[in-house]
Amino acid sequence: MAEFGKAPLFSMTTATLPPQSFHYNASIAEWVPAAIFGAVASLSVFILSATYSPLLEAYRKLPPMKKTEWDNRMFSTTHSLFVTFAAISFFRSSLFLEPSLAKDDLVILRATPFTFAAFGLSLGYFLLDIAMMTFYYPALGGAEYLVHHVAAALAILTALVTGNGHVFIMIVFVTEMTTPFVNLRWYLSNSGLRQSVWYTINGVLLFVGWLTARVLVFLYLFWYMYDHRDELHVFTPTQKAALFGLPPIFFVLNLYWFLRILVGMLKLVFGPKAKRA
Repeated sequence: MAEFGKAPLFSMTTATLPPQSFHYNASIAEWVPAAIFGAVASLSVFILSATYSPLLEAYRKLPPMKKTEWDNRMFSTTHSLFVTFAAISFFRSSLFLEPSLAKDDLVILRATPFTFAAFGLSLGYFLLDIAMMTFYYPALGGAEYLVHHVAAALAILTALVTGNGHVFIMIVFVTEMTTPFVNLRWYLSNSGLRQSVWYTINGVLLFVGWLTARVLVFLYLFWYMYDHRDELHVFTPTQKAALFGLPPIFFVLNLYWFLRILVGMLKLVFGPKAKRA
């Protein structure tokens, strides 16, 4: 695939790039620094949380491992906000939605400096979180969380190395908008606020958000893959393996977690009535 000039890797002006820039292809030397920055930024948030969270009484009462999880969830939340912003910016632009009559201008092959930068930063986060989850295993999450993170890192790495399939990753990034609600639920629970109205409101928002972003969005992803099936012949066997192998893993895990959220939601709604009965 031909390259059409070089643009700064961290350029945020994706919406105004000319059509010939839709096929930007970054070298490893360009996105590896973004991955390193993503890991360093995540670690910095972890350290800042460990430094200033002791100002909170709820944090001081936690056992050491819970404090580590508190700090870990801080940079998890930061990452989710970033990739959600990236996904919204992506879909607000016309980069992957603008039709073209050129045979080699397939939507699934389009990439820009912005997508490379976003994926690099996200990869850095996932690699750091995998390292921490492995080191503290299973305190920061069981096997299912490790599987999720490893699959996510592989999907992002494939998109970075090949320079293709960025639209699929961005669709998956939308699902990360639920992470702040998951983490807030944990913070409220471990701060003794399970009976508060905020815990209930967050639980409802988590249920609706998960159903929308983690279930329905993935159904849309599968439809999008099917709708662009005639373009997939340009993918290598490795790319096809990642495309057809990794999303089902995410979807199964999301359904598993959704069932757990649903059970919690039912207990929240019918629990008191059931006890009175």
